[in-house]
Amino acid sequence: AGKGFYFAESITKADEYTQLEDGSVDGLRCVLVCRVVIGRAQVCAAVQPTEQYKQKLEDSVLKEGTYDSVMMDRERCRGTFREFAVYDAARCLPLFVVWYERRTD
Repeated sequence: AGKGFYFAESITKADEYTQLEDGSVDGLRCVLVCRVVIGRAQVCAAVQPTEQYKQKLEDSVLKEGTYDSVMMDRERCRGTFREFAVYDAARCLPLFVVWYERRTD
């Protein structure tokens, strides 16, 4: 994980990153539903990107300004869900706070 704000287009993927903290409310988990301006995305389809490659992706946004965001295309390389990283808080607009209980049945 780098210096960005990370988003997923699927609640299933977002749920993977939630965790219960001490003092959590009745074992509930929390996610934000946000509107995110992705702009021009640098695509990463590597299954296991190296730290050097991750830094190159981040630099394409932060230092070079060639791209506005990074898309980790897990749909293409693993058959799961895409993830996005943006590095400017102005590109993220939280819309809802969702509290939920993870059920395994």
